[in-house]
Amino acid sequence: MEDKINLDKLCAEYGYRFAKEVSRALCKLLFEEENIRIVDDLNRKVIPDDLKNKLRTKKIILSQKANICQLNSDKWLIEDPQLQRDFIIRKDGQKLKVYISNPKAAETLLTKALGVLQEQGLYAFALFCESRPVGEEAGAKKIKELTKELLKKLNFINNGNFLEELRKNDGLLTKLDDLMLAIQVLEKSLIYARYHAKAMKETGEETK
Repeated sequence: MEDKINLDKLCAEYGYRFAKEVSRALCKLLFEEENIRIVDDLNRKVIPDDLKNKLRTKKIILSQKANICQLNSDKWLIEDPQLQRDFIIRKDGQKLKVYISNPKAAETLLTKALGVLQEQGLYAFALFCESRPVGEEAGAKKIKELTKELLKKLNFINNGNFLEELRKNDGLLTKLDDLMLAIQVLEKSLIYARYHAKAMKETGEETK
C-alpha cells in the first residue's frame, strides 16, 4: 500500500460512493411515460418539460442544479444534488420507464453488510454479498464491486474473483496485518455510507 494514500479521505470518498451507487442500484419504478418523442430531448441532454410535469404529479420538483447524462443508447441518468435523488430513465420498446434512487433500501442493506463485517469478518461479508435475494441482489453486487475496487486501490487484492482473492494460499486472509487494516478501512467507509444514505433519505422526504 502506498504511504501517500490518505485513508480518511479514501473512506469518505468510498462512503459517499457506496451510498450513492447502492441507492441507484436499488432504484424503484416511479412511472412509465408513453411519450417516446421526449427521447430527442434526452439525447440533447435536455430535461423535457413533459417529464418535469410528470414528476410534479409525484410531488417531485427538480432543482435548477439537476443535470442529465446519457449512459447508453437506451438509458439516461438525471442527478439532482439538491434533492439528493437520481432518476434513471430506460427505453423499453415504445415506452420510457422512470426509476428513482432508493436511499432507504440502500441504508438498510448497507447496515446489514456492515453488521456482518463487524461481527463475522471480511470473508463472511463477501459471502453475504454473494447470497442476497432478488430484492437486494443488485445493491449487494454494487457493494461487492466497490469493495473490490477499494481493496485493489490499497494493493490488498488483485483483479481476480473476489472470494478467490481472499481465500487463495497467499490471499488477504493469510496476511493478518493487511486483513485488519482492510476491515478497518471498509468498516469506516460503510459507516460513512450509512450516514450518507440516511441523509439522502431524509432530504428526499423533506422535498415531498
